Amino acid sequence: MRDRNIFTTHINISQIKEFLSSCKYLKLILVFVALSIIPLFFIGSAHIIINDINKEARKIAKDGFKRKYQIEPTEEQLNAEVEWVFESAYNLAKKKGNKGLLWVHYVNLIRDLNKYVFYTKLLIALTLFSTLLICFLSFISYINRLFLLISFKIGLFVTISISSISVLSQSILLAGVIYYLMSHFMHAISLKLLFIIVSTGVLASLSLIANYIRKINGKQIVTGYPVQKSEQQELWEFVEKIANSVGTKMPDNVMLGLGDNYYVSQSGITYLSGELKGKTLFISLSCLYRFTQEELEAIIVHELSHFKGGDTFYTFHFYPTWRKAENVLNVAIKPVRFLLVSFMNLFQLSEAKFSKKREKIADLNAGKLTSNKTMACALVKLSFFLNFWNMVEKESVSAISNNQYIINKDDLFNHIIDNSDVKMEDIKKILETSTISHPMDSHPSLFERLYYLGVDLDDILKELYLSHKDKNATFLIKNIHEIEENLSFAEYKQQIPVDR
Repeated sequence: MRDRNIFTTHINISQIKEFLSSCKYLKLILVFVALSIIPLFFIGSAHIIINDINKEARKIAKDGFKRKYQIEPTEEQLNAEVEWVFESAYNLAKKKGNKGLLWVHYVNLIRDLNKYVFYTKLLIALTLFSTLLICFLSFISYINRLFLLISFKIGLFVTISISSISVLSQSILLAGVIYYLMSHFMHAISLKLLFIIVSTGVLASLSLIANYIRKINGKQIVTGYPVQKSEQQELWEFVEKIANSVGTKMPDNVMLGLGDNYYVSQSGITYLSGELKGKTLFISLSCLYRFTQEELEAIIVHELSHFKGGDTFYTFHFYPTWRKAENVLNVAIKPVRFLLVSFMNLFQLSEAKFSKKREKIADLNAGKLTSNKTMACALVKLSFFLNFWNMVEKESVSAISNNQYIINKDDLFNHIIDNSDVKMEDIKKILETSTISHPMDSHPSLFERLYYLGVDLDDILKELYLSHKDKNATFLIKNIHEIEENLSFAEYKQQIPVDR
């Protein structure tokens, strides 16, 4: 049985090696380092020039002061003399028109622009600090899911904050430099250009912040039909019995729908005519025609194991934060977008690790309470029949384009399967490209799951085309055809263009 403590701390050397060897991790580091080193190079070069020139100017100023007053100048007097040296050199060059002395003009320009060096240094320091902080947070996210949840939230806040500050500051710095260059060389200032530059920076920065603080609706929108115990007593008792064997409470809601998907959620669900709160089990009617009762039981054991292991609790808190990151990504300008993608990829490594781990535990739990072969057979059927459901969706789109709709999608689904001419040698190729869909979590590959269940694919394929007409799982559902037709019509209404 699975340990109920979902926040058990565990990390080893192999995880550290995996983390450090990740190319996505290195990509993030390179992005930050590149952003830091490029301005640092120009600042360093400018400082060398300025220091050499200032050193020579101070020597001239000091010698001149001593000749005139016969005493050593104070620091304040020396700085005043240095300014006089530069001003005199520039006026002399300008008066005589000697182009050979016009270098003084550019020296003055560099010295004046030096006021922006401090702010650039501050931005670089901020970038490097955020780099180290995000790398540290992503490292500790490998410890367990609690650390992942907390470190991702903090990391996203840091990334958005630094990006917003950087975009705004750079636009202001750019406007300041352009203002100085125009006034120095052109003796004219384009307020319109400066306004556009600063406004663009402000809008880009505010857009990042607005999409970050915007409240995320964690509820899923589902085309489904929630059932009560009074109307589907046999199904309800079937799920209730499984919940007791798993060691978890009966879900608050059981929802029936079409498609190839089974999942659980506690994020709340919006459906055709209302909303569901609490924990929900979603059952696909489409696959019941191909499942035995034991196979359906294995699938439901797997899903309810997510409740017991606290997986839906974790997803309930992690998913909205991930959605925030996606929302910001959609409005971010290119450099910030690249930074956010790298950040998300970095944390996705640890999320995928925990996701695969909890899927494995749920699979093994289902195998333990039914049998490994039963669970493996159910997984193979889900993966294989996914391709046929895609055909149903294509037919549905084609029908809608001709102002028609499919009365019962499940009837078409079963018709396509029964009349398919897929050869046995092609099935493995199809399964290699099939991935069981799920609205929130990533899953291990089918072959990984069969491996740790200890079941050979060839043994499963021998039973793949059995229709189970006499003992399939549809007997659990009252009025199944009526429900399927209502759901098919509801999906049609959602898919048709608004102007029809």
